This record gives sequence, structure tokens and C-alpha cells, in this order.
Amino acid sequence: MWRNRVDGARDMWSAATLGAGTWWLKACPMDGGQIVAEDGGFATIWRRSGEVFFDRPGQSEQKLAPGTQPVAGATAKGSIAVWQQGADRLSVSPGDSAPPRVLARNARFPALATIPDTDRVVLAHERGADAVVALLPDSPRRGHAT
Repeated sequence: MWRNRVDGARDMWSAATLGAGTWWLKACPMDGGQIVAEDGGFATIWRRSGEVFFDRPGQSEQKLAPGTQPVAGATAKGSIAVWQQGADRLSVSPGDSAPPRVLARNARFPALATIPDTDRVVLAHERGADAVVALLPDSPRRGHAT
């Protein structure tokens, strides 16, 4: 997956364009997207024009929330998404219909790691000059979109 540049549009591409929208941008957006291996397929997460999107092949893109720096991971129970909102908050969509929630304040540049065959998710982020690493307290439910 990469952020292509075709006639000024900076869209996410894999073997084909991802998502339904177009982002006309004449610069580098400073964060890309991510491919997540799920049970039986894959999913993608990216941002476009200040909004975070999640998508699976053959399904409509899902707008999660305003934000930047989106990352995702897949556990034995489903996918999880984390992104930065504003200058210092991280939010997560835990795979159900609940609205995103704040995971950490004064936190930037999230990274996720999942432990294979479990529902364990490790979140790392910056807080000021420090790096913070924590195990997320809950996980997604199997079969739900992020």
C-alpha cells in the first residue's frame, strides 16, 4: 500500500485505489496508511483530508473520525484502530458501534503491536520527550468492523 500521486490526487493505493473519495493535495501528507492482515483477508486504514478511514476489499470505506497518524492491528477477536485527534489525544474504535474514546492525553504518534492468536494489543506513543508503552485494557469483538 502506498500514497500515490496521480494528476495531483494523493490517494491510497494497493493493487487498486482504496476508498471512494479523492484528496487533492500538492504536498506530502506526512502520514500514510497501513495494511492489516485479518483472519481470511486484510483491511486498511488511512487518512484523507483530516478524516480517518477503515476499509476491507469489497466493502464501502468506513469513516471513523477526524484525525491523523492512523494505525491498526488485528487480534484473534477482530481489528482495532488508533489515531491521533488534535495535538495530543489518541482514540480507538474497538470494533463495535460505540463511539471512539480517548485512550491517552498528551500523547502523539501512536504505534500498535498485536500478539498473534490472542486479543492482546500493545500501544506505544510519545508523551513529551518520553516513550510510553502499555497493554490496552480491552480488545475488539470478533466479526465486527473497526
